[in-house]
Amino acid sequence: MTRLSRLPHVAVIGLGGTIASSTLVPDDLITYGAPGFHVDELLEYLRPELLNVAELDGEQVLASGSSALGIADLVRVSHAVNDALTTADAVVVTSGSDALEEIAYWLDLTVPADRPVIVTGSMRPFAVRDPERPAPPTRLVHGTDGPANLLAAIRVAASGVTAGQGVVVVFGDLLHAARDVVKRHSTLPDPFESPVSGPIGYVFGGSVVLHRHVLRPPGDPAKPLVDLADRVAGDEPPRVEILISYPGGGGEAVEAYVNAGVRGLVIAGMGFGSISNGLAAAAGRAAQEGLPVVCVSRTGAGSTVAKRGWEILAGDLAPTKARLLLILALLVEQSSARLADTMVRLAMPAAPGKRDAT
Repeated sequence: MTRLSRLPHVAVIGLGGTIASSTLVPDDLITYGAPGFHVDELLEYLRPELLNVAELDGEQVLASGSSALGIADLVRVSHAVNDALTTADAVVVTSGSDALEEIAYWLDLTVPADRPVIVTGSMRPFAVRDPERPAPPTRLVHGTDGPANLLAAIRVAASGVTAGQGVVVVFGDLLHAARDVVKRHSTLPDPFESPVSGPIGYVFGGSVVLHRHVLRPPGDPAKPLVDLADRVAGDEPPRVEILISYPGGGGEAVEAYVNAGVRGLVIAGMGFGSISNGLAAAAGRAAQEGLPVVCVSRTGAGSTVAKRGWEILAGDLAPTKARLLLILALLVEQSSARLADTMVRLAMPAAPGKRDAT
Protein backbone atom coordinates (compact mmCIF):
# COMPACT_ATOMS: atom_id res chain seq x y z
CA MET A 1 0.00 0.00 0.00
CA THR A 2 1.38 3.41 -0.99
CA ARG A 3 1.94 5.91 1.77
CA LEU A 4 3.32 9.31 0.83
CA SER A 5 2.72 12.29 3.08
CA ARG A 6 -0.92 11.43 3.64
CA LEU A 7 -2.82 9.06 5.86
CA PRO A 8 -4.03 5.85 4.24
CA HIS A 9 -7.56 6.01 2.85
CA VAL A 10 -9.78 3.32 4.38
CA ALA A 11 -13.29 2.75 3.06
CA VAL A 12 -15.69 1.27 5.62
CA ILE A 13 -18.65 -0.65 4.20
CA GLY A 14 -21.59 -1.35 6.51
CA LEU A 15 -23.84 -4.38 6.13
CA GLY A 16 -25.80 -4.11 9.38
CA GLY A 17 -25.74 -6.78 12.06
CA THR A 18 -25.17 -6.60 15.79
CA ILE A 19 -22.31 -4.14 15.47
CA ALA A 20 -24.78 -1.61 14.06
CA SER A 21 -27.63 -2.49 16.42
CA SER A 22 -29.11 -0.33 19.13
CA THR A 23 -30.96 -0.93 22.38
CA LEU A 24 -33.21 1.17 24.60
CA VAL A 25 -31.34 0.21 27.77
CA PRO A 26 -27.59 -0.37 28.21
CA ASP A 27 -27.84 -3.93 29.58
CA ASP A 28 -29.95 -5.47 26.80
CA LEU A 29 -27.80 -8.12 25.09
CA ILE A 30 -30.64 -10.29 23.76
CA THR A 31 -33.59 -8.33 22.29
CA TYR A 32 -31.63 -5.55 20.59
CA GLY A 33 -32.21 -4.66 16.96
CA ALA A 34 -33.66 -1.82 14.92
CA PRO A 35 -33.35 1.05 14.57
CA GLY A 36 -29.70 0.47 13.89
CA PHE A 37 -26.84 2.86 13.36
CA HIS A 38 -25.58 3.97 9.97
CA VAL A 39 -21.92 3.13 9.41
CA ASP A 40 -21.14 6.87 9.39
CA GLU A 41 -22.52 7.12 12.93
CA LEU A 42 -20.21 4.34 14.10
CA LEU A 43 -17.25 6.08 12.49
CA GLU A 44 -18.21 9.40 14.02
CA TYR A 45 -18.06 7.87 17.49
CA LEU A 46 -14.51 6.57 16.83
CA ARG A 47 -13.25 9.53 14.83
CA PRO A 48 -11.19 11.11 17.66
CA GLU A 49 -9.18 7.88 18.01
CA LEU A 50 -8.69 7.61 14.26
CA LEU A 51 -7.68 11.17 13.36
CA ASN A 52 -4.03 10.14 12.99
CA VAL A 53 -4.74 6.62 11.72
CA ALA A 54 -6.66 6.91 8.46
CA GLU A 55 -8.84 9.00 6.23
CA LEU A 56 -12.26 7.37 6.43
CA ASP A 57 -15.22 7.06 4.10
CA GLY A 58 -18.37 5.18 5.05
CA GLU A 59 -20.88 3.46 2.78
CA GLN A 60 -24.00 1.65 3.96
CA VAL A 61 -24.53 -1.16 1.45
CA LEU A 62 -26.94 -3.35 3.43
CA ALA A 63 -28.75 -3.08 6.76
CA SER A 64 -29.74 -6.52 7.98
CA GLY A 65 -28.54 -9.43 10.03
CA SER A 66 -26.02 -11.61 8.21
CA SER A 67 -28.29 -14.66 8.51
CA ALA A 68 -30.78 -12.92 6.20
CA LEU A 69 -28.30 -12.43 3.35
CA GLY A 70 -28.57 -14.38 0.11
CA ILE A 71 -26.09 -15.00 -2.68
CA ALA A 72 -27.36 -11.96 -4.58
CA ASP A 73 -26.51 -9.85 -1.52
CA LEU A 74 -23.00 -11.32 -1.43
CA VAL A 75 -22.53 -10.44 -5.10
CA ARG A 76 -23.59 -6.89 -4.27
CA VAL A 77 -21.07 -6.71 -1.43
CA SER A 78 -18.31 -7.98 -3.73
CA HIS A 79 -19.11 -5.22 -6.21
CA ALA A 80 -19.09 -2.62 -3.42
CA VAL A 81 -15.68 -3.73 -2.14
CA ASN A 82 -14.20 -3.86 -5.64
CA ASP A 83 -15.56 -0.39 -6.38
CA ALA A 84 -14.10 0.95 -3.12
CA LEU A 85 -10.69 -0.51 -3.93
CA THR A 86 -10.47 1.65 -7.06
CA THR A 87 -9.76 4.66 -4.83
CA ALA A 88 -9.12 3.35 -1.30
CA ASP A 89 -5.92 1.89 0.12
CA ALA A 90 -7.89 -0.63 2.18
CA VAL A 91 -11.46 -1.66 2.97
CA VAL A 92 -13.18 -2.64 6.21
CA VAL A 93 -16.53 -4.45 6.08
CA THR A 94 -18.77 -4.47 9.16
CA SER A 95 -21.18 -7.39 9.33
CA GLY A 96 -23.34 -9.48 11.57
CA SER A 97 -21.38 -12.29 13.20
CA ASP A 98 -23.70 -15.23 12.41
CA ALA A 99 -22.55 -15.58 8.80
CA LEU A 100 -19.43 -13.43 9.08
CA GLU A 101 -17.12 -16.33 8.22
CA GLU A 102 -19.04 -16.97 4.99
CA ILE A 103 -19.05 -13.30 4.03
CA ALA A 104 -15.30 -13.12 4.62
CA TYR A 105 -14.59 -16.25 2.56
CA TRP A 106 -16.86 -15.13 -0.29
CA LEU A 107 -14.95 -11.85 -0.43
CA ASP A 108 -11.65 -13.72 -0.19
CA LEU A 109 -12.54 -15.42 -3.47
CA THR A 110 -14.08 -12.43 -5.26
CA VAL A 111 -11.95 -9.36 -4.44
CA PRO A 112 -8.23 -8.67 -5.05
CA ALA A 113 -5.70 -9.60 -2.37
CA ASP A 114 -3.10 -6.92 -3.06
CA ARG A 115 -4.63 -4.48 -0.58
CA PRO A 116 -6.06 -5.12 2.89
CA VAL A 117 -9.71 -6.13 3.11
CA ILE A 118 -10.85 -6.65 6.70
CA VAL A 119 -14.15 -8.03 7.98
CA THR A 120 -15.32 -7.39 11.53
CA GLY A 121 -18.46 -7.32 13.64
CA SER A 122 -19.50 -7.71 17.25
CA MET A 123 -21.35 -10.03 19.59
CA ARG A 124 -23.03 -7.23 21.51
CA PRO A 125 -24.96 -4.18 20.28
CA PHE A 126 -23.09 -0.92 19.89
CA ALA A 127 -25.02 1.65 21.91
CA VAL A 128 -28.28 2.93 23.33
CA ARG A 129 -30.52 4.68 20.83
CA ASP A 130 -32.58 7.54 22.24
CA PRO A 131 -35.81 7.70 20.20
CA GLU A 132 -36.06 11.41 21.04
CA ARG A 133 -32.55 12.24 19.81
CA PRO A 134 -31.46 10.53 16.58
CA ALA A 135 -27.74 11.25 16.81
CA PRO A 136 -24.42 9.42 16.79
CA PRO A 137 -24.10 6.95 19.68
CA THR A 138 -22.94 8.42 22.98
CA ARG A 139 -24.05 5.87 25.59
CA LEU A 140 -22.54 2.48 24.93
CA VAL A 141 -24.11 -0.87 25.79
CA HIS A 142 -22.46 -2.44 28.84
CA GLY A 143 -19.65 -4.72 27.67
CA THR A 144 -20.04 -3.91 24.00
CA ASP A 145 -17.24 -5.19 21.80
CA GLY A 146 -18.28 -3.27 18.69
CA PRO A 147 -16.17 -0.10 19.12
CA ALA A 148 -13.01 -2.05 19.99
CA ASN A 149 -13.45 -4.46 17.07
CA LEU A 150 -14.09 -1.67 14.58
CA LEU A 151 -11.16 0.37 15.87
CA ALA A 152 -8.85 -2.66 15.64
CA ALA A 153 -10.10 -3.51 12.13
CA ILE A 154 -9.40 0.00 10.86
CA ARG A 155 -5.94 -0.02 12.48
CA VAL A 156 -5.13 -3.31 10.76
CA ALA A 157 -6.44 -2.06 7.42
CA ALA A 158 -4.50 1.21 7.67
CA SER A 159 -1.28 -0.56 8.65
CA GLY A 160 -1.14 -2.39 5.31
CA VAL A 161 0.44 -5.47 6.88
CA THR A 162 -2.22 -7.86 5.56
CA ALA A 163 -1.77 -6.83 1.92
CA GLY A 164 -1.35 -10.03 -0.09
CA GLN A 165 -2.90 -12.18 2.66
CA GLY A 166 -6.43 -12.19 1.29
CA VAL A 167 -9.43 -11.18 3.36
CA VAL A 168 -8.75 -11.13 7.10
CA VAL A 169 -11.25 -11.26 9.97
CA VAL A 170 -10.38 -9.02 12.93
CA PHE A 171 -12.35 -9.90 16.05
CA GLY A 172 -11.34 -9.69 19.70
CA ASP A 173 -7.91 -8.31 18.69
CA LEU A 174 -7.10 -11.51 16.77
CA LEU A 175 -6.47 -11.74 13.03
CA HIS A 176 -7.87 -14.79 11.21
CA ALA A 177 -7.55 -15.87 7.58
CA ALA A 178 -10.97 -15.86 5.94
CA ARG A 179 -10.49 -19.39 4.65
CA ASP A 180 -9.85 -20.83 8.11
CA VAL A 181 -11.98 -18.86 10.55
CA VAL A 182 -15.18 -20.31 12.05
CA LYS A 183 -17.62 -19.16 14.70
CA ARG A 184 -17.45 -21.65 17.57
CA HIS A 185 -19.73 -20.11 20.20
CA SER A 186 -23.18 -18.56 19.96
CA THR A 187 -22.87 -15.82 22.59
CA LEU A 188 -19.35 -15.28 23.95
CA PRO A 189 -17.58 -12.07 22.88
CA ASP A 190 -14.63 -14.01 21.42
CA PRO A 191 -16.42 -16.69 19.37
CA PHE A 192 -14.08 -17.02 16.39
CA GLU A 193 -11.32 -19.59 15.99
CA SER A 194 -9.13 -20.95 13.21
CA PRO A 195 -8.95 -24.72 13.86
CA VAL A 196 -5.50 -26.29 13.47
CA SER A 197 -3.95 -23.26 11.76
CA GLY A 198 -4.67 -20.70 14.47
CA PRO A 199 -4.87 -16.92 14.03
CA ILE A 200 -2.37 -15.19 11.74
CA GLY A 201 -1.69 -12.35 14.16
CA TYR A 202 -3.08 -9.93 16.73
CA VAL A 203 -3.51 -6.28 17.58
CA PHE A 204 -1.53 -4.86 20.49
CA GLY A 205 -2.42 -1.26 21.25
CA GLY A 206 -1.72 0.65 18.07
CA SER A 207 0.49 -2.07 16.60
CA VAL A 208 -0.32 -5.08 14.44
CA VAL A 209 1.69 -8.28 14.94
CA LEU A 210 1.65 -10.79 12.08
CA HIS A 211 2.68 -14.34 13.03
CA ARG A 212 2.50 -16.00 9.63
CA HIS A 213 1.59 -15.53 5.99
CA VAL A 214 -1.47 -17.08 4.41
CA LEU A 215 -1.04 -19.64 1.64
CA ARG A 216 -3.26 -18.69 -1.29
CA PRO A 217 -4.11 -20.30 -4.62
CA PRO A 218 -1.85 -19.24 -7.49
CA GLY A 219 -2.81 -16.09 -9.35
CA ASP A 220 -2.31 -12.37 -9.67
CA PRO A 221 -3.09 -10.83 -6.25
CA ALA A 222 -4.28 -7.67 -8.01
CA LYS A 223 -7.14 -9.69 -9.53
CA PRO A 224 -9.92 -11.66 -7.82
CA LEU A 225 -9.60 -15.43 -7.80
CA VAL A 226 -13.16 -15.48 -9.19
CA ASP A 227 -14.13 -12.45 -11.25
CA LEU A 228 -17.75 -11.37 -10.77
CA ALA A 229 -17.42 -8.19 -12.83
CA ASP A 230 -20.07 -9.36 -15.31
CA ARG A 231 -22.37 -10.82 -12.68
CA VAL A 232 -25.40 -8.68 -11.80
CA ALA A 233 -26.50 -8.87 -8.17
CA GLY A 234 -30.08 -9.62 -9.23
CA ASP A 235 -29.14 -12.62 -11.38
CA GLU A 236 -30.44 -15.95 -10.16
CA PRO A 237 -27.47 -17.80 -8.59
CA PRO A 238 -27.05 -21.57 -8.82
CA ARG A 239 -28.66 -23.27 -5.85
CA VAL A 240 -26.39 -25.48 -3.75
CA GLU A 241 -27.50 -27.24 -0.56
CA ILE A 242 -25.69 -28.99 2.31
CA LEU A 243 -26.42 -32.42 3.75
CA ILE A 244 -24.89 -33.91 6.90
CA SER A 245 -24.04 -37.60 7.07
CA TYR A 246 -24.65 -39.62 10.24
CA PRO A 247 -25.20 -43.30 11.04
CA GLY A 248 -28.35 -44.56 9.37
CA GLY A 249 -28.91 -41.43 7.30
CA GLY A 250 -31.09 -41.95 4.24
CA GLY A 251 -31.00 -40.47 0.75
CA GLU A 252 -34.51 -39.04 0.45
CA ALA A 253 -33.21 -35.47 0.89
CA VAL A 254 -30.93 -35.91 -2.13
CA GLU A 255 -33.88 -36.94 -4.28
CA ALA A 256 -35.95 -34.02 -2.99
CA TYR A 257 -33.20 -31.52 -3.75
CA VAL A 258 -32.65 -32.96 -7.22
CA ASN A 259 -36.37 -32.66 -7.92
CA ALA A 260 -36.24 -29.07 -6.66
CA GLY A 261 -33.61 -28.22 -9.26
CA VAL A 262 -30.46 -27.79 -7.19
CA ARG A 263 -27.24 -27.36 -9.18
CA GLY A 264 -24.97 -28.98 -6.63
CA LEU A 265 -24.71 -30.64 -3.22
CA VAL A 266 -22.19 -30.53 -0.40
CA ILE A 267 -22.05 -33.50 1.94
CA ALA A 268 -20.51 -33.05 5.37
CA GLY A 269 -19.22 -36.56 5.87
CA MET A 270 -18.13 -38.34 9.00
CA GLY A 271 -14.40 -38.45 9.69
CA PHE A 272 -12.40 -38.02 6.50
CA GLY A 273 -15.35 -38.56 4.18
CA SER A 274 -17.46 -41.47 5.41
CA ILE A 275 -21.08 -41.29 4.24
CA SER A 276 -23.97 -43.46 5.42
CA ASN A 277 -25.05 -46.13 2.95
CA GLY A 278 -28.43 -44.62 2.15
CA LEU A 279 -27.08 -41.13 1.58
CA ALA A 280 -24.10 -42.42 -0.40
CA ALA A 281 -26.30 -44.45 -2.73
CA ALA A 282 -28.57 -41.51 -3.52
CA ALA A 283 -25.68 -39.06 -3.86
CA GLY A 284 -23.83 -41.47 -6.15
CA ARG A 285 -26.85 -41.75 -8.45
CA ALA A 286 -27.15 -37.96 -8.57
CA ALA A 287 -23.44 -37.59 -9.32
CA GLN A 288 -23.62 -40.16 -12.14
CA GLU A 289 -26.42 -38.09 -13.66
CA GLY A 290 -24.16 -35.04 -13.69
CA LEU A 291 -24.88 -33.30 -10.39
CA PRO A 292 -21.69 -32.01 -8.72
CA VAL A 293 -21.40 -33.51 -5.23
CA VAL A 294 -18.69 -32.13 -2.95
CA CYS A 295 -17.55 -34.10 0.08
CA VAL A 296 -15.95 -32.43 3.10
CA SER A 297 -15.69 -33.36 6.76
CA ARG A 298 -18.22 -32.48 9.42
CA THR A 299 -15.48 -32.58 12.10
CA GLY A 300 -14.46 -28.95 11.68
CA ALA A 301 -10.89 -29.75 10.67
CA GLY A 302 -9.07 -32.05 8.28
CA SER A 303 -9.39 -33.11 4.65
CA THR A 304 -11.38 -35.91 3.01
CA VAL A 305 -10.56 -38.59 0.45
CA ALA A 306 -12.55 -39.81 -2.55
CA LYS A 307 -13.74 -43.23 -1.39
CA ARG A 308 -16.25 -43.82 -4.20
CA GLY A 309 -14.86 -41.96 -7.19
CA TRP A 310 -17.71 -39.51 -7.75
CA GLU A 311 -16.91 -37.08 -4.95
CA ILE A 312 -15.45 -33.64 -5.65
CA LEU A 313 -13.02 -32.75 -2.88
CA ALA A 314 -12.60 -29.37 -1.20
CA GLY A 315 -9.71 -29.98 1.17
CA ASP A 316 -10.38 -29.01 4.76
CA LEU A 317 -12.95 -26.33 4.00
CA ALA A 318 -15.94 -26.08 6.30
CA PRO A 319 -19.16 -27.31 4.60
CA THR A 320 -20.60 -23.78 4.50
CA LYS A 321 -17.49 -22.48 2.72
CA ALA A 322 -17.37 -25.44 0.34
CA ARG A 323 -20.93 -24.52 -0.64
CA LEU A 324 -19.90 -20.96 -1.50
CA LEU A 325 -16.93 -22.19 -3.50
CA LEU A 326 -19.13 -24.61 -5.45
CA ILE A 327 -21.60 -21.80 -6.22
CA LEU A 328 -18.78 -19.65 -7.57
CA ALA A 329 -17.32 -22.56 -9.55
CA LEU A 330 -20.73 -23.17 -11.12
CA LEU A 331 -20.90 -19.50 -12.10
CA VAL A 332 -17.61 -19.57 -14.01
CA GLU A 333 -17.20 -23.17 -15.25
CA GLN A 334 -19.45 -25.03 -17.67
CA SER A 335 -17.43 -28.25 -17.96
CA SER A 336 -17.87 -30.74 -15.12
CA ALA A 337 -14.22 -31.80 -15.38
CA ARG A 338 -13.01 -28.20 -15.21
CA LEU A 339 -15.39 -27.54 -12.33
CA ALA A 340 -13.72 -30.25 -10.25
CA ASP A 341 -10.29 -28.85 -11.13
CA THR A 342 -11.42 -25.36 -10.13
CA MET A 343 -12.68 -26.64 -6.80
CA VAL A 344 -9.37 -28.36 -6.05
CA ARG A 345 -7.29 -25.38 -7.18
CA LEU A 346 -9.18 -22.85 -5.07
CA ALA A 347 -10.00 -25.03 -2.06
CA MET A 348 -6.56 -26.41 -1.34
CA PRO A 349 -3.86 -23.75 -1.60
CA ALA A 350 -0.36 -25.13 -1.21
CA ALA A 351 3.22 -23.96 -1.14
CA PRO A 352 4.71 -23.34 -4.61
CA GLY A 353 5.33 -26.63 -6.37
CA LYS A 354 3.27 -28.64 -3.87
CA ARG A 355 -0.32 -29.81 -3.85
CA ASP A 356 -2.23 -31.84 -1.29
CA ALA A 357 -3.29 -35.06 -2.98
CA THR A 358 -6.50 -35.19 -0.98
